[in-house]
Amino acid sequence: MIQELFTKVRGFFLGPEKPNFSYLENDPFLKEITEISFDKLEIAEGHIHELSEPYRTVVIIISAQKAFSRGGIRGFYTADSPLSLPYPIFIEAFERIGYSGAAKEIKTSADSFRFKDPHTQTDSRTKYMRKNIDPHTGQVRGWTNWICQDDSILPGLSAWAKKTLTDSDNKPDA
Repeated sequence: MIQELFTKVRGFFLGPEKPNFSYLENDPFLKEITEISFDKLEIAEGHIHELSEPYRTVVIIISAQKAFSRGGIRGFYTADSPLSLPYPIFIEAFERIGYSGAAKEIKTSADSFRFKDPHTQTDSRTKYMRKNIDPHTGQVRGWTNWICQDDSILPGLSAWAKKTLTDSDNKPDA
């Protein structure tokens, strides 16, 4: 059962069962720390709160970026994460790595859901987004989509993870 959950988690966040981090080839450190982070998530049986830093933040940011790449900010909310992470966890992670603009974009859009625990309410999120689409822009009213085109987030995550490991005298080991 644990392996099944983890297969769903990896499949949701990274595509096929065997993760493919080829999009990180230009940053060998980020690729390695991402692989280690998801290995640690597997060891923790999907309990992300059991991961230490920077591994927890790497999983959260990589997961968000993957959802954004699959469908923009709407794709982030359309996806139903097997981990069902509350949106403040994503907001805090982006703030932690120094991307307050990205955190603000997620907060603004997440706050527009006016129901309890929106991270667990896929149908309600979808209904809200459909109801609030601007026919001229194709975007949900009040939301932006610039976070999806910000090419500096992954390099920023890499720099933050390196600094965090250096400051804590940790080595990126599995």
